Amino acid sequence: MARDLYYTGPMERAGSGVELGIVKVENLNESESVEVRVRLFQLNGTRTRLETLNFTVGPNSSSGDLGELSNFGASLEYDVEVRIITDGDLNSVFVSYWGKDSSGDIVPSHRLVFEEMHRL
Repeated sequence: MARDLYYTGPMERAGSGVELGIVKVENLNESESVEVRVRLFQLNGTRTRLETLNFTVGPNSSSGDLGELSNFGASLEYDVEVRIITDGDLNSVFVSYWGKDSSGDIVPSHRLVFEEMHRL
């Protein structure tokens, strides 16, 4: 199985209004599904895992999952890791991250499209 890891880098919530973090994955593989593991970390002080989300994206489709950042109280700095696992072509899988406020509106400073995600 092939694996890839994408990373947002450190994100600052203070004053941003971000309450939700959504990871979206598009899988353009014609016949192979993609397993997605998302880990959300608090960065204030020691890097601490706050939440893990797992979902599957079928062939030639897209899906996403979200984490409730507001549940973590004073956690003002965070980062997100997205691990992609597939038997298909990793170059056919695209990842993005979207921060949203309590009304569900996108917060532009917390939007990372595929080209902006760090591939580790």
